[in-house]
Parts: sequence; C-alpha cells; structure tokens
Amino acid sequence: MAVLGIFAFILLFMSIYHSKMLPTGGKSRDVHSLKEAFGAFGDVVKTFFKKKYILWEMAFVILLRSGEGQLVKIVPLFLKDARSAGGLESYF
Repeated sequence: MAVLGIFAFILLFMSIYHSKMLPTGGKSRDVHSLKEAFGAFGDVVKTFFKKKYILWEMAFVILLRSGEGQLVKIVPLFLKDARSAGGLESYF
C-alpha cells in the first residue's frame, strides 16, 4: 500500500508539473463534413509516407513481428512430439 501511495504521489506531481511546463499546442481545425474528415485523414497519411526512411522502418517492423508470429505458431508443434520424432517432449 505504501508503494502504491508513493507511485500515486509521483504521478500526481508529474501531472501537475506537465500541465504547467509543457506547451499546449496549436488549435486544431474543426471538421464539419465527412468529406473534410477524409481530406484531413488523407493529408495525415500523405505526410506520414513522406518520411525519409519510412519504407525501411515498416519493413523492419513487419519482418520483426513475422518471425515472432511464426515462432508462436510453430514451436508448440515441436513440443508435442516425442524426442525420437524430433520433438522436445522429454525436456519438459
């Protein structure tokens, strides 16, 4: 209970500090129609893909996550078989 109380105090202090010290940002523009909303979304997507190395970054994320996805799906198959069949059953 004491640790959670300390964390609560720290978070309260940080929220007050950030509300006073961080900039508020600019005023967002109002969207009055669905066409304007899709236009704004299109501008965001275009701006995102204008980044310098965005294709390399996206390829890195996809390749990183695809390996983990294959690992999660394939490893249990090896754990089910007996050791003589190439599995890892006897280790666990």
